[in-house]
Amino acid sequence: NGPHLGRNDVVNTAEHFEFFVVALAWAVVFLLPVLALAAVVYRFATLPFRSLEKARFLLDVIETGLNDGKRPEQAIVEAARQRGRDLEGPFQEVAARLEQGLTLGEALDRTPRLLPPQITAMLKVGIEINDLWKILPAARKVLHDDLAEFRSSQYFDITTTIATSLALVLVVQV
Repeated sequence: NGPHLGRNDVVNTAEHFEFFVVALAWAVVFLLPVLALAAVVYRFATLPFRSLEKARFLLDVIETGLNDGKRPEQAIVEAARQRGRDLEGPFQEVAARLEQGLTLGEALDRTPRLLPPQITAMLKVGIEINDLWKILPAARKVLHDDLAEFRSSQYFDITTTIATSLALVLVVQV
């Protein structure tokens, strides 16, 4: 003697289910492509920032290693082991090459995606003169200047405009 569903209850349940299916289909057909496009635009728009951040991180690792009395190669390999998957890509490639016995300069030459060429050249000069301490502040300044230049560039304006437009389209569609 439990509750019984009447004909209207069954019809209402079917209508709710139909609405759910239509909403899900709408999300798949319209919303997911917009989100995918926004993700691609975001990925490309932030590429220079992420590249500069990788370079900044490598300089931090080298400086921390030097402060701890370690050679830069040792500091990089240890950081790669400790951070594991957090440092996928070029940083891990450099660490692997260092573990294979390459010098830091050779490893950086064989992994051009990790650092801007100017920073690689500066580090190699520091290695040659056996004084990375003199090079690190100048390398950081170059990174800072590159970031400031990128932020003031038309590329940054265009990509932020596109990303903002996509976000507005997404909000309007919802």
